[in-house]
Amino acid sequence: MTASATAAFGTDGLREALRPAPAMTPTLHHVFDLLVAAAVAGERCPTQNDIGAALKRAGLPQGKKGTGRLSPTTALALIGRIRVRVHGHDWRVVEILAGPHAGMAPNGWAYFLVIDRRGTRRVET
Repeated sequence: MTASATAAFGTDGLREALRPAPAMTPTLHHVFDLLVAAAVAGERCPTQNDIGAALKRAGLPQGKKGTGRLSPTTALALIGRIRVRVHGHDWRVVEILAGPHAGMAPNGWAYFLVIDRRGTRRVET
């Protein structure tokens, strides 16, 4: 790993950025719809428990089974559909990057981590 790559992505972020993005599955489409609804409503990202319950109600695989061993939000970030901003106490907000609601995201909170197509990295806000 080069020093410039490590500086740009961080060690873990570079690993994620080099990992091939998973394909969109029915599970990921359903989770994306949940995240879009939260962003449009100005709410935080649903928790993994909330996402799992919604997938169970829809009869879809829960957790990492339907996403290639990644969390659904990480998989969607690596595909380039969303950007996740992590705030204090692991509070997560999603910015929609694709579709008719591209650009939608709740505003006003300081964040310290970003998870997107480039991987996971620390940011200064």
